[in-house]
Amino acid sequence: MPDAAVTASPVLEQVLARMTRPRRQPLDEEGRLLLREGVRHEVWHDGRMLVVHTFGDARPDPESGALRRRALLVHGWESRAAGWHVLVRRLVAEGWHVTAFDAPAHGESAGEATDVVAMGRALLAVGEWLGPVDAVVAHSLGSPASLHAFAHGLRTGSSVCLAGPSSLVRALDRTACAVRLDGASLRARFEALTGLDAADMELERLAAGMRHPALLLHDPLDPEVHWSESAALAKAWDGAQLEAANGVGHRKIVGDSAVVERIVRFLA
Repeated sequence: MPDAAVTASPVLEQVLARMTRPRRQPLDEEGRLLLREGVRHEVWHDGRMLVVHTFGDARPDPESGALRRRALLVHGWESRAAGWHVLVRRLVAEGWHVTAFDAPAHGESAGEATDVVAMGRALLAVGEWLGPVDAVVAHSLGSPASLHAFAHGLRTGSSVCLAGPSSLVRALDRTACAVRLDGASLRARFEALTGLDAADMELERLAAGMRHPALLLHDPLDPEVHWSESAALAKAWDGAQLEAANGVGHRKIVGDSAVVERIVRFLA
């Protein structure tokens, strides 16, 4: 592997910054309204604050005495908890208690830099704070972050992955190709900067967490994360079903009404 100090270049450093230093997205009106409907919490993780929002009644059902089902939502790169406003409201209407959080360096959470493993560790911390989780729904980079959390102890009854990449090595190689950089140099610099071994995020090393039923939804024409990423995850995960979400692209998938209804049916 090339020496990271030798292969560094201005273009490479710019690419690394885009991959590790997310741009915070402002709240839109829908997101602002959603957050007013929930309860804001602060969870400390690795010495930094994570902002967590909960929605819906957490108390047992007054008629049956049964505990409320708990869903934990994981946003993607350069998004935030409030981006789940359509799904949150739909799940609450079905009686779920819903938790969504701002990943490190996103939304209101602390930090300037993060990566997929840091997001997975933050998810583990929120899961430990929350208690038993019945379902996890994750979008884009939140999907491999969830796979990391599952492999390292987060337990759930089921999960939904929306348009997520399934190989960090492949993502680095594709990024390098897109900007005409040497793939080995980018990987070396990324690993040196983050302290990660990219191979640790390959599916064979995360397989221990893929033991519950899962639904994978992806637009076959997604311009940001190729359909083949979800296809590879489905092939590696017994009990996962892959379905096409046609015409929703990469980012609008989280709020598409048909996708939201499919998620609700699956989780029910």
